[in-house]
Amino acid sequence: LGAQFALSDAGTLIYRTAGTPDLHEVVWVDRGGATTPLAPPWRFRADIDDSSVGLSPDDGRLVVSLPRGIGGGWDLWMRGVNGESPSRFTTAGIENRRPAWSRDGESLTYLHNDGQSWEVRQQRSDGVAPPTVLSTGLDRSGQGTGPREALLSATGEWLVFRAGSTDDNTNPDIFGMRVGVDQVARPLLAEEHVEWTPALSPDGRWLAYSSN
Repeated sequence: LGAQFALSDAGTLIYRTAGTPDLHEVVWVDRGGATTPLAPPWRFRADIDDSSVGLSPDDGRLVVSLPRGIGGGWDLWMRGVNGESPSRFTTAGIENRRPAWSRDGESLTYLHNDGQSWEVRQQRSDGVAPPTVLSTGLDRSGQGTGPREALLSATGEWLVFRAGSTDDNTNPDIFGMRVGVDQVARPLLAEEHVEWTPALSPDGRWLAYSSN
């Protein structure tokens, strides 16, 4: 964007300040809709449409995708719900988003972009081992735009993700593929409406999602 300022002949400067993202906070929400902030709180500045939060199965740890700031990019940050300071979980690539915990809490699945294409990665939640690439080139295998959410079934057999539709790239659909078996994903929900936030039941037989 161009700078928004002007200087008069008399030396008066007039300018417009840059906008800043809203300050967001992670909170607990009960089934009645009441919210309770974390203690101590975790507040951050981010575009909430691009940021995302993942809570571990034991309710003990949080992972949040946050912008890097100057220079751009996104990384995953992790902290316990009861206090320690957030630590950076990812450092590589341009974007790391949409963390999803495994059922046993031992690993995380997330989207990674190296500046050229998207891939789905899985990594131990303790960070002691490098990530494993589950699928690559999802934005070039008939799914239109790149994946926007991805998760593994409890058995690790199926990868389910949301990506731009095959017809017009504007209405994201939900796709599935067998890890290490399928080369191209199959559409699970591909229709005129927009589908998002896929979630699998513990036994992997049912898919819940949002739609307009």
